Amino acid sequence: MQPLNYYWILAFSYSIVFATVIGLVRYKKVLKSYRLFIVFACLGLLSEIVSTIMVEIKHNNAINANIYVLVEANLLVLLFYDWRSYNKRMLVFLHILLTTVWIGENLVFGSITYNNSFFRIFYALTIVILSIDQINVTMMHERKNLAKNAKFIICSLFVLYFAYKAIYEVFYFVRMPMSDRFYDSLFLILVYVNLFVNLGYALAALWIPTKQKFTLPY
Repeated sequence: MQPLNYYWILAFSYSIVFATVIGLVRYKKVLKSYRLFIVFACLGLLSEIVSTIMVEIKHNNAINANIYVLVEANLLVLLFYDWRSYNKRMLVFLHILLTTVWIGENLVFGSITYNNSFFRIFYALTIVILSIDQINVTMMHERKNLAKNAKFIICSLFVLYFAYKAIYEVFYFVRMPMSDRFYDSLFLILVYVNLFVNLGYALAALWIPTKQKFTLPY
């Protein structure tokens, strides 16, 4: 697989800007249960900006990346809570579990200055499970065209991205003795998946339902 240069990779990473702009323009009009998705897109763009600066200054964005995945994980759990109305105990349990795993890997048994994989694997699989559950619920209760259903699109994209992300991180976590070319291809696929998913987020942002306007009958 033909490698991309740094600037193409950077441009693909910043493709989240489309979903961010569309989301911010529509923020006040959309249902409140979707607003955390817009915050998620904004957070992704902010992380890309900070990472770019850290790479230019420190040549390492590990600290920013490790903090970002913790914030993102807890934010997405809140998003699914808003959509699915899980029991609050379940919500608190997931927050505590994710945060505990993150602290254990980054502050107790490892260092936050390295790109640690275990939390990313655990978090990615958690989001995949929550997404599949939400997809099933959406398919059972929504009778409209699913291709224009923002919730269905977002969750499908979550499954695609986080499933591949988990696979990607597993190879680094177990340190499989593969060639550099193999790992380069693995990363390049992630770049393209990220681009596709980010553009999908922009489409989903366009289809987020707006608040209903109620009129009094005469």
